Amino acid sequence: MFFDDSVLSFMKEIAVAAGELTLRGRKRLHGNEIFSKATAKDIVTVCDRETEKFIAEKLLERFPDSGIYGEEFGRVNADSPWQWIIDPIDGTASFVHNQPFYSVSIGLWHDGIPVAGAVYGPKLQELYSGIAAGGAWCNGEIIRVTDTSEISSAMLITGFSCLRAGWQNNNLPIFGKVATLAREVRRFGSAALDICFVASGKADAFW
Repeated sequence: MFFDDSVLSFMKEIAVAAGELTLRGRKRLHGNEIFSKATAKDIVTVCDRETEKFIAEKLLERFPDSGIYGEEFGRVNADSPWQWIIDPIDGTASFVHNQPFYSVSIGLWHDGIPVAGAVYGPKLQELYSGIAAGGAWCNGEIIRVTDTSEISSAMLITGFSCLRAGWQNNNLPIFGKVATLAREVRRFGSAALDICFVASGKADAFW
């Protein structure tokens, strides 16, 4: 396997197709298709698993010697230098509650170094993509970070997965201090989308 523009195009194509799968899955989602993982707050749905299976099958069909590192099913071909990093639904709680802030996330690593990524927000119809040291785009348009340098002028985004995990040493005390300094703080629910919002200048920083 080697990386070129056609590989990124394929990643975007699969991310969008997987996103459409999640939209259909959400329409038929029932309570008996939602399960707890490590804790009652940490949930997974049948659609998470179906979507990861779909993505992995498509990637391995085209690149059979590559590896898969998925959130739901773990690793396949772990010794391959080329690894696909998959989060089929990043923001499952948002997905379950029919909120727009969830995404399909596909990354590609080579020998442990990030090469490219594609993130699709199905409800937002926003497709983000990027190449390491090669630029980033949203729906085909070049995106850039802001030049904001003062926290008092900054729109910050954060998440609280540490609370969902039950960590006693969590970020709430620090969050309380940062929130008083920033112009605004948002918490959307998909870390992958949060990072893309920073990359596109919709927010100034993600923590």
